[in-house]
Amino acid sequence: MTRVMKMMTDIKRSPAEILRNFREIKEFEIRLTSPPCDPLLKWKAEFGSQLKSCLIVGGTSFSAVRDNNNNDHDEDALENFPISQQRGDLMEFQRMTNEDLKLRIVWIISSLLAASARYSLLEEIIKEKRTIKKVVITDDIGQGKCCMNEEQVEEMRRNMGVISSKMPALKVKMWYVPELEVVREGCVMKGATLVVVKPVEEWSKADDGGDLVAKGFGFVGDGKEGKVFDEVARELVKLERCYLLK
Repeated sequence: MTRVMKMMTDIKRSPAEILRNFREIKEFEIRLTSPPCDPLLKWKAEFGSQLKSCLIVGGTSFSAVRDNNNNDHDEDALENFPISQQRGDLMEFQRMTNEDLKLRIVWIISSLLAASARYSLLEEIIKEKRTIKKVVITDDIGQGKCCMNEEQVEEMRRNMGVISSKMPALKVKMWYVPELEVVREGCVMKGATLVVVKPVEEWSKADDGGDLVAKGFGFVGDGKEGKVFDEVARELVKLERCYLLK
């Protein structure tokens, strides 16, 4: 009897087909083979019967912080604080060019399409395996993660006979700075961008996306890279101004 299972697949055989011979599975993680893609983009999506949320963090380049021995005392002191405290007021008034905005829209669409495709893989599995309570689909480069907890799995089961879109009407919040120094990790990300996607009805006036950011991505084995993306998200969500897309 198998209760927790991890598997890797290139989708030549469907996960449901591979799992068919297992009688009882409560938790499982599928790691897909990933095609070549942008290494500076990560996303995490949660589903029930429809998309619950999608958190996206990306940048255009990534480098280590340069040492500068000529910094004066005040500049050295600033290195001990997060960037939002160093020059948050300046960052809030930065604007994206049209090309920058187009690139971020491509990121959002590609992440949502990938999340939806992974969610579709889960439908057949959850339909056949009634004991499943928690599922995760990720990939071998740690770019994207689609996950469902026990409550979300049950919601999916209850609504399997209902014809509806996996993607409801969505509201998108996006934070951006041209350059973000992640002091704790000793690196700089250019074009740093945070996107939080939720169904329109899930947003409230007081909801700034911080609840999702606090959870982080949770990629196993990411080490410093995973911490950098989590830290970028935590810094960007502090900004008062953001782009809104519906």
